[in-house]
Amino acid sequence: MKPQPRQQSDILAAARAEEAAPVELEPCLSAEQIADCWGKSKDTVRRIFAEEEGVLWFGHQTLPKGRSYKRRYYSMRVPMSVFLRVQDRLRSR
Repeated sequence: MKPQPRQQSDILAAARAEEAAPVELEPCLSAEQIADCWGKSKDTVRRIFAEEEGVLWFGHQTLPKGRSYKRRYYSMRVPMSVFLRVQDRLRSR
């Protein structure tokens, strides 16, 4: 027996149920919090996590402002899973 195709209303109901499902957010750490934890400077922490996959960066590139430039500014947040992965990797060295 051939399975019946899903009705459009069933598909829409399933999509709405997925949208309504609560999203669990992972806690994130700032460079300052990690620096305090490790006893390092914020600059060192930023260098360690600069190319790490999963790190969240917020900000903008250097922007032209008349004849000069507005400096770039980035805020970094490290999800707890990324922090633990890097910490384990550094401990195993």
